[in-house]
Amino acid sequence: MPASRTHLFSVGEKKLSLTRTHLFVTISSSSEAISDNISLNRKISRKNITIKSEETTLKKKYVPHLPSILATCENNYACALKLLPDCDSEDLSYEFKISEQLKYNIKILDSARYTSTIMMSQVANNTPSFLRPSMEIRLYHDAKVAEVLSCQRVSKLQPSYEYPNLNMHMRNEKQMVNVFLAEWLHFCLEQREMQISTSS
Repeated sequence: MPASRTHLFSVGEKKLSLTRTHLFVTISSSSEAISDNISLNRKISRKNITIKSEETTLKKKYVPHLPSILATCENNYACALKLLPDCDSEDLSYEFKISEQLKYNIKILDSARYTSTIMMSQVANNTPSFLRPSMEIRLYHDAKVAEVLSCQRVSKLQPSYEYPNLNMHMRNEKQMVNVFLAEWLHFCLEQREMQISTSS
């Protein structure tokens, strides 16, 4: 009888030990799962914050930087006067030949006491007319600035645009068009100076 009691007691200890081990494993697994869930929730929260921040940035209205726009327009006015000895005579045209295939035309559309309106276009022999870029430009002689009024048949350019928009204009479309004009004018001036130096 005593041996049998000892045997039963030993079995009970084994059962108790197994139960404790199983409980420890279960608790450990639950802790790891909770920790993983917390980490996942933190990552999701950070991602949501990033997305909301990006959405806020996109929705933020673009505000033009007036000093840089004014500097570009003043520079364009000075370059235009260098290219146009006479910008007061209406229907007067100037041609700047870059190569046999490429040239620029500038035509004076109208002229008044304080303003002149010109059309500048790029002519490439192998390019269809509807793909040839052109700009209508207003020269303000009192303020000494040149501003693009229309470009590529897009008139009344707005100071800024919401993006995206129907015509997919950039937020700073008007500023970039004036920068594009600056590149055209500088290119024509450089080519003219090269031609003058070559001929002399």
